[in-house]
Amino acid sequence: EPLNARQPSAADLPAATLIAIDGSQIVPDRHAALTYGLINIGAVILRTDSGDAPQIHTESQLLFEDELRAKDGSLLDEGGIALQRDARERLRLLELARQAAGPVVALTDGPVELWGAKDPAHAGEYQKFLQRYLEDLDRLNDLGVTLGGYVDKPAADLVVRLLEIATASDENLKGLREFHPLLGVSDRGLFGKLLQPGERSAVFALQSSSRARYSGQRAIHFFYLNVGPARHPAVARVEFPQWVADDPAKLGLLHASL
Repeated sequence: EPLNARQPSAADLPAATLIAIDGSQIVPDRHAALTYGLINIGAVILRTDSGDAPQIHTESQLLFEDELRAKDGSLLDEGGIALQRDARERLRLLELARQAAGPVVALTDGPVELWGAKDPAHAGEYQKFLQRYLEDLDRLNDLGVTLGGYVDKPAADLVVRLLEIATASDENLKGLREFHPLLGVSDRGLFGKLLQPGERSAVFALQSSSRARYSGQRAIHFFYLNVGPARHPAVARVEFPQWVADDPAKLGLLHASL
């Protein structure tokens, strides 16, 4: 698709099961009288065009003693708890998708990628959870699930950076980290001007270090989507794996559902 493509949503949303999941946590406090943590997962399931009330699913797990300790015995911090929460969210999403009537749109709050890739303090734990998550992604693909990650108010200027690199000379490429001719221009501002309400942008492949971990059918793509009304654009970045990007029906279903 052209870089400035504008795609309207389908007029009719096909009957589908939408599953949206998110989590929260309590981080252990070593100054508290009792050392504990908590991971809470919540999901909403909505069958479109059915008249049925949404289903609410919640699960909470209190964490004590060994569950709060890293391998070196240190107390888990915000990053360690968030990594466990992220992994549990995605496992629960797979469990609910297995039980749902198709087609299924499964949504995470935030990126498709598992949180914590750049946190050296939890590298070992991250690799363990990552391997499980990659296997879960393959299972979601086998089930035919349309997987999406909804990033509200995105801060990463991925397309603006693409445009900067496209203008770089050979000399600029030598110091690319310091080359920012479009500094101050944001993806949200760019697509807020371009996209009308309900329209999405072109589909882009995510170019980052995560490509080494998410390859093949797991490779992450995204589009920008204006979910705001006229004169008040609200631009979100919507991420999805290769198997959704390659399937016009799944891509259209994800767009129309949101």
